[in-house]
Amino acid sequence: MPVEAAIVSIGARAASALRRHQRWTAVAQFERSLYLRHGDAFVCIGDPSIGDGPLNVIVEEGVMPAFAAGSLFEQAAAPHPNPFPLQGERRGRGNCATSCSLSLLMPDGTVLSAELASLWQPPAWPDAVHAALARERISAVLDAGRTAAPAASFIHAVRPETATGDFLTRRAAEGLRRLRRALVPQTAPDFTTAATTLLGLGHGLTPSGDDVLSGAVIMLHALGATETATALAEAIRRHMRTLTSPLSCALLDAACDGEPNAAMFQAIEALIEGVAITDVIAPLATIGHASGFDILAGILLVVEATAN
Repeated sequence: MPVEAAIVSIGARAASALRRHQRWTAVAQFERSLYLRHGDAFVCIGDPSIGDGPLNVIVEEGVMPAFAAGSLFEQAAAPHPNPFPLQGERRGRGNCATSCSLSLLMPDGTVLSAELASLWQPPAWPDAVHAALARERISAVLDAGRTAAPAASFIHAVRPETATGDFLTRRAAEGLRRLRRALVPQTAPDFTTAATTLLGLGHGLTPSGDDVLSGAVIMLHALGATETATALAEAIRRHMRTLTSPLSCALLDAACDGEPNAAMFQAIEALIEGVAITDVIAPLATIGHASGFDILAGILLVVEATAN
């Protein structure tokens, strides 16, 4: 007999994708989450600890182990169809179906019901208080982020003089320099060079360079710099499908439209409103292994370019 569990909340993009497509393939399984794919569309099913986001479907506490810990996948005999495999994933394939009410039938028979689910969308951004974004505060947030971040994070390359001699960090530092240069007000900013240097660069479920770009374009939206955000978004979208993974493209697409996840929103809100630095760092520390700190690097590059 199928087990039924409740979906607590669902991101607006995920809801739209589930309404458009019925058949999905399970493409990556992690301890707290499961990714489903239909073409270029992705949704992430996870427990409450992953937080809300545009692509996230949050299920009630204690449900994930019931359908994610077992033999969810039929192992594929053919090579994995994704040329950009997801780091840490359990490879394989399995289908699930969605109903018109957004409920999901999982490959193991679990039914995820959306009957009581709330639709999640990011709140409106607070008014930017530029006094709270003074250079002294930016430096303090950067120092705190670098102290808390793992060694692999690109936040360590924000200051070129501190970048180590290994190729990846030097390449990251160059990409960040190009992004910083493009963000400084000018007649014709070169976001294409910055985007093509950073897209697909680094390790992780979403490469670190992609996370930097996500943080930067979201922060531009938060500050109301619509014209600059649009220019950066156009450069990202023009090149992302040939330079990074399909999943990262889906997340970048949401960021380009100014749609953060809940942790990004909380961190930027804390930064803008000038509250404790720990309130900026803590939400981002919950995103992946280093992704949150890579996002912070992009956020701070934008703030530096607009600070008093």
